[in-house]
Amino acid sequence: MGLASSVLDAEDPESALWRASTARRLWRDVLDDADGQVARWRAETRRTGESRRAAEAEETRRLATIAALRRDSAKAAAALAEARKALDSLDARARRLRAVQDARDRLTAAVAAARTSVGRITAMGIPERMETAYRTAATTCPGLRWTLLAAVGQVESGHGRNNGPSSAGAVGPMQFMPATFAAHAVDGDGDGTADPWNPEDAVFTAARYLCGNGAGTAEGVRAALLRYNHADWYVDLVLATEQAIVAREGSAGGPGAGSSSPTPGPTGSGS
Repeated sequence: MGLASSVLDAEDPESALWRASTARRLWRDVLDDADGQVARWRAETRRTGESRRAAEAEETRRLATIAALRRDSAKAAAALAEARKALDSLDARARRLRAVQDARDRLTAAVAAARTSVGRITAMGIPERMETAYRTAATTCPGLRWTLLAAVGQVESGHGRNNGPSSAGAVGPMQFMPATFAAHAVDGDGDGTADPWNPEDAVFTAARYLCGNGAGTAEGVRAALLRYNHADWYVDLVLATEQAIVAREGSAGGPGAGSSSPTPGPTGSGS
């Protein structure tokens, strides 16, 4: 309004024109400046809105990412827990399988050791080495049945499977007391040493001991066995065992085999 008044108050037309021109320029500048301010305000508003929307979008994206990470973390934790359970189960199963395998290995080793210690089992159910020793040792005493030696070996140690020492101190396949063995020792395998633990030495010594006490005759068998172990039940057990061996063999092993047991003789002193 002030600019318009100044134009109207001009003293002459030329002054009025100049004032009008100046007023138009000033208004144009004001309007241009206002337009610029409006444009800047609008631009700033747009930028602010865009920034806000961008910030909101970024925040939304970040929250979504965090939520996804949390879900993935929970899934991973659950999967890890399941994996741990599976591993624990597998570990327990592996331990059980290992224990079974160890037991199987021990059993295999024990069977192998037993087979090595007793050798091949003959059709008589006697370890081959022991049967050979019984048969060979019996030939050193005329009339001594190898089946009698085998019966003593069966009763005393199961043909060398249970060599002692016994509670009384007897040792080896034929269960000699050390002093008795020393008094009658025979080097059955010819290695220069008589050892009560050695199958051949023990069986040959038993043959000598029994033969010296009358086992070479049918009537002397019972007395000889009583000298070996001073108990009637023992004598009866050995004779019954011999009959079983003879039955398996299918024939008598020598004089008196398969016949009735001799009548018990006088009780002798144990050796």
